[in-house]
Amino acid sequence: MKNMRFIISAILLLLCQPGPPQCAAAVKDSQPQSTSALRSCLERVAVSAGPQSQLMNAVLRFYEERQFQPAWMGSEGLTPQGADLLAVLKSPSAASVPGLNAYLRYLENILQDDRRIMSVSSTFPRDGLLKVEIGITQSILYFAILNSADRLFPDVEHAGLQDSPMADKIKKSLQGSTWDILLKATTPRQQPFQALKKALERLDTIRLLGGWPTLPEGRRMYPGRKDSRVPLLRRRLIISGDAGLETLGLDEVYDAALVAAVRRFQHRHGLKPDGVVGPTTLAELNTSVEERITQIKLNMLRWYRMPERLGQRYLLANIPGFRLDVVENHQIVRSMRTIVGKPERPTPVMSALMTYLEINPYWNIPQQIARTDILPKINADALFLLHNDIEIFNSWRKDATALDPSTIDWNRYSEAYFPFRLRQKPSISNALGRIKFIFPNKFSVYIHDTPAKSLFSKNNRSYSSGCVRIENPLILADYLLADQGWSKDKIENKVKSRKRTVVVLKKPIPVHLVYLTAWADLDDTIYFYHDLYARDRLVLEELSRPDVRQPVLAFDPIANYRIVK
Repeated sequence: MKNMRFIISAILLLLCQPGPPQCAAAVKDSQPQSTSALRSCLERVAVSAGPQSQLMNAVLRFYEERQFQPAWMGSEGLTPQGADLLAVLKSPSAASVPGLNAYLRYLENILQDDRRIMSVSSTFPRDGLLKVEIGITQSILYFAILNSADRLFPDVEHAGLQDSPMADKIKKSLQGSTWDILLKATTPRQQPFQALKKALERLDTIRLLGGWPTLPEGRRMYPGRKDSRVPLLRRRLIISGDAGLETLGLDEVYDAALVAAVRRFQHRHGLKPDGVVGPTTLAELNTSVEERITQIKLNMLRWYRMPERLGQRYLLANIPGFRLDVVENHQIVRSMRTIVGKPERPTPVMSALMTYLEINPYWNIPQQIARTDILPKINADALFLLHNDIEIFNSWRKDATALDPSTIDWNRYSEAYFPFRLRQKPSISNALGRIKFIFPNKFSVYIHDTPAKSLFSKNNRSYSSGCVRIENPLILADYLLADQGWSKDKIENKVKSRKRTVVVLKKPIPVHLVYLTAWADLDDTIYFYHDLYARDRLVLEELSRPDVRQPVLAFDPIANYRIVK
C-alpha cells in the first residue's frame, strides 16, 4: 500500500509540474485558461510516461471526450457536482472498494494543505486545483475499472459494486451520460479485446439457443471408421463454426470433411491436429458453452491490466498458447512456436523493451539452476562440466578467477551452499542456443534459441526455467536487424564463427509476455488454451469468495504492468 501511495503521488505530481516554456507559448490566447492548462498537463504526461496503465489512458480519453474542459472544478473551486463526488469518495462506503483509499488519502492531503482551494477565483487554474480535478477523475475511473468485473460477472452474488450504495451515489452525482463516458473511457481499445468481445456475443447467442450437444464417452474415433456418435459430432462442430452446414447428416462414417473440421477444432484448442477424437479432444468438445463464456470473460479482464499502447510493432508471446507473434501495424508478420516455463518455474507476465541481442551468447547459469539442476549432475559425472563446455569461477564478481573443476571437492557443496559461478561457453550444446534476445527486466528472463529442437514437436511445451525459447531465432534476428544492414547470410556467418557478438537495436521493440487462455484473431477465429499455470481456476475461486471483491482488478492500475525501462 505504501508503494501504491508513492507511485500515485509521483504521477499526480508529475501531471501538475509547470510545463516547459515552449509548451506555455504554444497555448493559444483564445483558449480558456483552464482548458489550456489541463490539456498541457495531460499531453505532457502522455509524452513522458510512454506506454501507460489502463487508468492513465482512461483519464486522457475522458478529457478528450470533454475537449479538455475541467469536469469538477470551476473558477471558484469545486463545482456542486465536484463537491458531491468528493463527498461520495470520502464516504464510509468508499472504504469497501479495494485500493481506493490510496487515492482518497491523497485528495484529502491536498485539501488540508491548501484550504484556499475552495475559494479561489481569478487565479484558476493553479496546481492545487489541477491536482484535485485529476485526482477526482482518477478515483472515479479507478472505481469504474473495478466495476468492469461486475459488468462481466453480474451473477456473482458478492460482486455488486455496480449496485453498491457508492455506485448509486456516484451516478446520482453525475450529469447526463457522464457515467457512460467514464465506463467507455475505461474499456480497453486493443483489437484482441474487441475481438474477444465479439466472440463473447457469438457464444452468448449459442447459449441462448441451447448450446451445443455433449458426446457420450466411447472408443477413439479414427478417420474412415463408423461410429454412432458421428452425427452428433457433426452437429457439435457446425454449432461452434468448425464445420459447414454441408457436413450435416446422419451418416455414421467419420469422413474426410468431418476430419478436417475436427482438425480445425483441435488447432483452435491447442491440441495436436491429428483428426483423432481421443479422450483429450472429447473433453474439449464436451466443455460447455457456459464454461467457454466464463473463460472469455476472465481473459477480457486481463486486458484491463495490460498496456493499452502495445506499440506500432512489438513481440507478443502468449504463454499458454506456446506462440510468439511479431506484430507490425496490427498485422502478424512473423509467428513461431515457443517453449515456456514449467509450472514450478513459470514464465512471468510482463512488458519490457528489447534493446539488444547476442549471437553465440555465454550462459551465466542462474544460481537456482546451478544448485538444484547442475550440481547433482556434477556429482554423478566428474566430467560433466568439461563435456558441456561449462566454466567455473570462484565468485560472481567481474574479476572472478576461473577454477579447475578437477581440483574441487564437490562433496563439500550442496544446494544450500554453492559459492561458485558457472558459465557455459558459446557452443552447439549451449542451453541458450545460437542467439539470445535481451529486454532488461527484474525477472532476468529473455527470449533465446535452444539446442533441444525436438521439444517443439510436443503439444505441451512447458520445459524452461522461465525464459521463452523460440523455434526460429534466425528468422526473428533477420526481422530485427533488417534495417541495420544485416543480411541473413551475415547473421549465419556470425553464428558459424562461434564468437560472441553483441548487436544493439537501433529501434528497440516492446516485448509483451502475456497469459491468455482465450484469444481471438483478426478473422474472429476463437482459440482456447489449457490453463497451464491454473490461473483461471484461481481467479474463479477468488471471485467465489464472499469476502473478496474484484480480486482480478484489485491492484494499483498505475503501477501494474508498466513498461520496464
